[in-house]
Amino acid sequence: MEKKIIFIPASEEKEFKYLDKPKPAKNFLPIWWKKNDFFQKNELGDLIIPPEPTFKGCMPFLDSLTTGYMAYTTQELYVSNKNNVITIDWNNSPEPLILRKSKTDGIPVPIGCSEMHFAWHFHYGIVLPKGYSALFTHPLNRHDLPFVSSSGIIDEGCWWSGKFSFWLKNDFEGIIPKETPIIQIIPFKRENWTSELRPDLIERSQKELNNKDNYFYGFYKKFIKKEKSFK
Repeated sequence: MEKKIIFIPASEEKEFKYLDKPKPAKNFLPIWWKKNDFFQKNELGDLIIPPEPTFKGCMPFLDSLTTGYMAYTTQELYVSNKNNVITIDWNNSPEPLILRKSKTDGIPVPIGCSEMHFAWHFHYGIVLPKGYSALFTHPLNRHDLPFVSSSGIIDEGCWWSGKFSFWLKNDFEGIIPKETPIIQIIPFKRENWTSELRPDLIERSQKELNNKDNYFYGFYKKFIKKEKSFK
């Protein structure tokens, strides 16, 4: 049974009403993922035999890129850095971000980032099904982006919009393109969990591993991966 996440514009003003909602994360597969070869090659550019997939054949990695929804920049942003003072400019409203007064508010600055503390405006409230929450986080495995966004978990009943801290990488200057992913939104069901250690399952685990080794590649996709749908 499909669940639904609802996005509510933050204001009735025209510029908010006509903003497009966050899109499925699968729409934002990075160019480096699309261009990469599925199988590894040697130094001469020939396929390695027997075939060995690159990270493109790793289904857990692909799931991280395509799960949930993505908030993104709705216009180009221009970043300049003069004497370690960063300014970010844009043309249209609503404003996409703010500079926070405190450099960090006590949050450790991500390694390789400027101490200047910015925050993305998330221009939507959200409505989640009862018993569900949503993880808001930096787009997973997107280390290529010129910023690092913070993470947070929002529970059902929080219908209003908010802000998410981010820090720009030290050496970045230039344009952040329109439709650059900035926050990944992953709904999940709230449940109580416990944990235990089961040494008695080592034999079963080893049998599964031996079965996996009967295939050169694709075992996880064929026998383990579950389809996930976000529209």
